[in-house]
Parts: sequence; structure tokens; C-alpha cells
Amino acid sequence: MECTSKNRTAMTTISVNAIFTVLLVIGMAYLSTQIMYQQQEIKNFRTKLQKVQGKNGRIHLRQNSESAHLIGRGNTKVRSRPPPGDVYRVTSWKKQHMSGNMSYDNNGYLTVKVDGVYFVYTQMYYHDGNSSYTGFSVYIDNKRILKAIYSVIDLYRPYHTQYIGGVFKITKGQRIWVGTTITRLYYFNEFSSFFGAYMLHSLP
Repeated sequence: MECTSKNRTAMTTISVNAIFTVLLVIGMAYLSTQIMYQQQEIKNFRTKLQKVQGKNGRIHLRQNSESAHLIGRGNTKVRSRPPPGDVYRVTSWKKQHMSGNMSYDNNGYLTVKVDGVYFVYTQMYYHDGNSSYTGFSVYIDNKRILKAIYSVIDLYRPYHTQYIGGVFKITKGQRIWVGTTITRLYYFNEFSSFFGAYMLHSLP
């Protein structure tokens, strides 16, 4: 009986040691895997870092430089006169800021040269007390993307500014412009009437 008890104790000790050894091996294997994973992550980070470093080793942040801001040309009043059933395109703009490849021509078109998602905005300064309402729209090529409309108070309070803006996917070669289908009087100066767009991010 005593011999059998000693054998059982010895077997129990061997079993515990075996389990401990197995757990130790599993733990070491897991730790080794984690170390290899972290080393690979560091390697990937270094590779990405090298792509944005200049020749002198300094980091150059990539920025979306596509942007334009146009302002009212001169302190002048302009009356839109759209042909029947057509849109009057606003052309009384001048460039205040232009960055990247965007371009503006005197026909009122702001042309995008890089595919991306852009924030487009416009503000118009109304000066018309003889109408019941006034307004304007923003277009990409021939498609209206934004519209503003305002009820005129009376003849003695004809002044009002209205701002609209939104985010749109725009591709290379498309043109942004401001227009109206109603005959109204607008006041153009560099502070109250403006129009522009800037890229939020490029398209893959």
C-alpha cells in the first residue's frame, strides 16, 4: 500500500511538471509571436515614414492644396438678366486666392483640375427692394447643386446677404459657377459677395 501511494505521488508530480512545461512552451511561443508582430509593425511604420521624408530627412506633411476664393469685382451693382428659360451666369468675380491647379476664367467658371471631394460655398449680397423675392444657385457643369431664395422685406430694406455651401464629389475638368434664373439686383464688393471651393480629400 505504501509503495502504491508513493507511486501515485510521483505520477502526480510528473503530471504537474508536464502541464507546467506545456504551459511554459505555449507562453513562450505566444510571446515570440507577439515580438515578431511588433517588429513587423515597426518595420511597416519605418517604411511609411520613409515615403513622406524628404532627401534631408525632414518629414513633409501632405496637404490638399486645391483651393480658390473669388470676391466681388469692384463696388458695383449688377442686375442679372437671364434669357427666357435660361440661367444668367454671374461673372463679376475676381481672384483673391488660388492654390494648386484650379483655374478661373472671366466667363464665371471655376474649373477643377484634380479629382476629389470639395467644399463649395457662395455668398451673394442682394440690393433689390422692388421684388417679392430674390435668389441664386450654384452649378457643377449644367447640374444645380445648391439653391438659395430670399423674400424681400420692402423697398426701404432691400439689403440682405445669403450664404450657402455643401460637400460634393467633383472630377477633373468639371466647372463650378453661380447663376440665377430671375432678374434681380446684386451688390458686388470684396467682403459681401464671394464664391469658392477647396478640396477636403482626393479620390483614390
